[in-house]
Amino acid sequence: MEKQNKPFERSEKLRQKAEILLNKMDERTDSFSFEADKLKLIHELKVHQIELEIQNEELKLAVEKEEIAKKKYIELYDFAPSGHLTLTNKGKIIDLNISAENLLKKTNIIN
Repeated sequence: MEKQNKPFERSEKLRQKAEILLNKMDERTDSFSFEADKLKLIHELKVHQIELEIQNEELKLAVEKEEIAKKKYIELYDFAPSGHLTLTNKGKIIDLNISAENLLKKTNIIN
């Protein structure tokens, strides 16, 4: 019977060694996998940060363009030599330029 138990014991010892080695390999693999995941996450965060910086620059440019358009509107609308009015659908005056204001003051329509 001892001869039959020895192969079994040897097989069991080999299995235990193999499991120990596998666990060590898994620990290294998990460590490498964790590091790879960290590096991938860092990469994704850096890419996202650059995307946000690009969007911020685009927003700054849009604000600058809006300011230029606003100045141009003021020059064209407010200081136009002819009177301009902005009306609602019901015909109520909601905005007027300087020329329209002067014209309406002269005709006593507005105070």
